[in-house]
Amino acid sequence: MRYGVLIMYRNQGFVTIISLLVMGIILIFSLFLIYISNMEYLILNSSESSTQAYYAAESKLYMILKMEDYYKVLLPRVEEYLKTGRLANHKDKSMKIEERHLLEGDKNGTVKLDFYIESNRRILELSTSSSYNGITNEVISKIYLLNNFFEMKMPIVSENSINKDKLEDYIDYMDNLQREIVVPLYDRDIVGVDGSNYERVNIITKLNGKTYAEFFRNDIEVPVKREIIGNKGIFLVAKSNDLKPVKVCILAEEGIDKVTLEGTFYIEGDLQISSNAEVDGILIINNGSITTESLIELNWNGLVLLKDYIGQELEDDYINVHYDEKVIKRCGVHLPGFIDPTIKVIKRK
Repeated sequence: MRYGVLIMYRNQGFVTIISLLVMGIILIFSLFLIYISNMEYLILNSSESSTQAYYAAESKLYMILKMEDYYKVLLPRVEEYLKTGRLANHKDKSMKIEERHLLEGDKNGTVKLDFYIESNRRILELSTSSSYNGITNEVISKIYLLNNFFEMKMPIVSENSINKDKLEDYIDYMDNLQREIVVPLYDRDIVGVDGSNYERVNIITKLNGKTYAEFFRNDIEVPVKREIIGNKGIFLVAKSNDLKPVKVCILAEEGIDKVTLEGTFYIEGDLQISSNAEVDGILIINNGSITTESLIELNWNGLVLLKDYIGQELEDDYINVHYDEKVIKRCGVHLPGFIDPTIKVIKRK
């Protein structure tokens, strides 16, 4: 009897130990599950916060490019960089996003700017950071600054010189340029010349060293108007009237060996070179031609854009066109669509 009772107590002790072990294992496993669940929650929450911080930062970059109020602040900086290669008048290389435009919880309204050249393209770099639930993300974007047609390294761009896959885009750009180009209202470095609705415009350099624009109409050989250009750059817009092309002539008074000019020339008609000329700039001929008088030489440094060109090919001993990116940067800033910010990449820094 005593022996049986002893066995019973021993079995009860064994069961108790087994029960404690099982309960311990269940407790450990439960704690492990709680830990895993908590970790998954933290990871998921951290991932969501990181994503939210990324989108908050990314949105600020799009605001700079797409919202008119911010783009109007950005544009003078871009123009200054293109003209001079630096930001002398805008030493603060950053822009501020107003608090009302920031996503909830974002306290950083600063977007940093930088400019450089990469693979022969002008790049605008925008960078900023945002925080959400203690998670911070810094985002950087690389943006092509200029319309691709101005950075193709081709001195003459026309329907015949570009790839077929870009032809439609080129024609669309030239058509848009025709609709939107106007003489700039003010730029201290250039003189706007509106040659539209005239039959002929002479850009003539006098013996006094100054250059003038002379405007002709109704086949009269005396100019109806004359404007002084001086020694500044030129921005000439000569649109045709009633489908009648405009003739623009570059010439000099007798005694001057060579005309030297810089600027942008948009002509819906013909350009005639009547004196030896060295021109730095952008020339756009729409439905016209380029000619030189006998033994007259034209050296054009910059870029020539042609559409519906009706003249002879510009492979002439007396017409030399050289691609010059520095000249293009200086002279193109007032052309519609010249500055055409296109996002290349946006990524975490």
